[in-house]
Amino acid sequence: MAAEDLRPRTREGLAPILAGLVSTDTVAQRLAARALGRQERSDLITDIAPILRADAASVRAEAANALGQAASHGGVAEVRRLLEDRLGLEADHMVRGVLYRTLGRLPIEDGRPDRPPLQADALAVRDRTERLLVQGSRGPGADAPSATLEGVTHGLASLYRRSASRMPPGVVALERLVELTAPTQPPLVRRLAMAAFVASGRTDSGALLDALRDSEWGVRRLAVAAAGAQAELPGRERILARALADSAPQVRLEALRSYGRRLLVRDGCLPVARALDDPDAQVQLMAIDLLGNCGPDVANTLASIAREPATEQDWHRPAHAVVALAKVAPAQARGLLLSHSLSSLPSPFFRSYLAEAAGIASDTALLVRLARDRHANVRTAAVNGLRRAIGHGADSLYLAALDSRDYQLVMTAAEALDSTPDPTKAVPALQKALTRIVKEGDETSVDARKALAKTLATLGVQADTALGSRLSTLHFPSWTELDRYGRTRATFVMAGGARFTVRLFPFDAPTNVARFVRMARRGWFNGLTFHRVVPNFVVQGGSPGANEYVGDGPFTRDELGLRSNLRGTVGLSTRGRDTGDGQVYLNLVDNIRLDHDYTVWGEVIAGLEVVDALLEGAVIERIILEEAP
Repeated sequence: MAAEDLRPRTREGLAPILAGLVSTDTVAQRLAARALGRQERSDLITDIAPILRADAASVRAEAANALGQAASHGGVAEVRRLLEDRLGLEADHMVRGVLYRTLGRLPIEDGRPDRPPLQADALAVRDRTERLLVQGSRGPGADAPSATLEGVTHGLASLYRRSASRMPPGVVALERLVELTAPTQPPLVRRLAMAAFVASGRTDSGALLDALRDSEWGVRRLAVAAAGAQAELPGRERILARALADSAPQVRLEALRSYGRRLLVRDGCLPVARALDDPDAQVQLMAIDLLGNCGPDVANTLASIAREPATEQDWHRPAHAVVALAKVAPAQARGLLLSHSLSSLPSPFFRSYLAEAAGIASDTALLVRLARDRHANVRTAAVNGLRRAIGHGADSLYLAALDSRDYQLVMTAAEALDSTPDPTKAVPALQKALTRIVKEGDETSVDARKALAKTLATLGVQADTALGSRLSTLHFPSWTELDRYGRTRATFVMAGGARFTVRLFPFDAPTNVARFVRMARRGWFNGLTFHRVVPNFVVQGGSPGANEYVGDGPFTRDELGLRSNLRGTVGLSTRGRDTGDGQVYLNLVDNIRLDHDYTVWGEVIAGLEVVDALLEGAVIERIILEEAP
């Protein structure tokens, strides 16, 4: 495990891992297979392949997944052959599921993946993979066991995400997916089968109406998402009408989203207006946002909501309303913005929304004022608004923002200065900011450094964005520490007293679990927020700057594996490979498209309803770490 964390490039560095592959200890073999896969190197395929024949099923499963990771940058045809050959021999249901899941996510080799249509050889691969997965869903005289079906449906969803827009799914496969959403199937199989349906883009109203009767709201939500995804779908109105009255707020929210996408312009805003009184806060906010597409007739309604009192914690309705109002009635929004006393708005989140509204309504005076706000995120929103409204007319404010310690604000200011007509002032300021940030030596500044260098390049100046020396590797936990972390429960106590508890996966993600525990122990998260809340997707938090670009350094490495981003799992937020900075995300729904790109290091075991109710800016009061017996 320690050797894997170093990401060795030589055979000498790989020696401990290669020794683990031939160990008589099953755990060592599993960890070695996973470690090789995490290198994502096609030259290691020949090392991983032999343990597809290992005695232990758990080792064979890790080997299959590792081969999929090793094929990330080449060797896809060889890995596909190895996996298909193993399917002909494999008897274990769980391993067969991993084999199917891995086959479904392999890249389809057709040159540029974004070039339609698929070439003849890729069409053949795509067709063969689909047929293998459908065949794998059937056992002798019945459905395959659930462990295999989970892999099959997961694989079909991945396959269709990659190829459905360029090659329609087969009729037999779609009919099989309908069967796999039947109430007799296990809940996860039904959800994954419906996810594949959504990815296929080929659902029909009858199947979706049947899915709306499913006891799992996750299945119903995906059926509604499918209804909104397809450009042409007879009977869409009936599906969405039923979904808007669903008992689950996640389904109602998805119905609103789909209505706004497909029916609002044609059928009007009455269903959206009705949702303003929904008992769920996220549904209300979605309705307010959609009213921004409904024209001036809703201006007074939005203005009334925008005037509602706002506090540090309760500001969301008026904030969303003022942005929507700016879209439908800019003049009315400008008048309302003038009436707001910014000193009485303690939440920087609210002031950021005001900056967004000011940008839409072309309220330049307010944008200039907010560009000097005490909070970097408000200044960032104001700079974005000024860039759109008056461009380089606000260069002096962009130059001032380069002195900020907030990397997101520096990045935004650098982008706003791109192609400035006054490089004599901009170049020295950009160079000064870049020199300062490189000297600080924080790996998490990578995006700001790139933005500064890019703007300098447009102004004719080449700059080096690399840090002088790479920061030291983080402490790797001992086996004893990992065992203790495996018994540790982390309870997030939110402002107001609500709480939820997370179980850790230290043997799947040792460096990232160890880092989280160290950060929690020293109170890093105390007072920080969940700054990003995307309903029916994720909540994300743990940034001192309450944004994507300010975290704890140095970076940790990705620890990708068989853990899937299912509802309730906790993952590592990153901005590219190996860029973990201590920020966390929690999956509100099954997000299998995140698999094999984002590390899963825990899962919520109590209080998931608290996670569902989190709103943007929710404050983490503290995290309590307790060891279970």
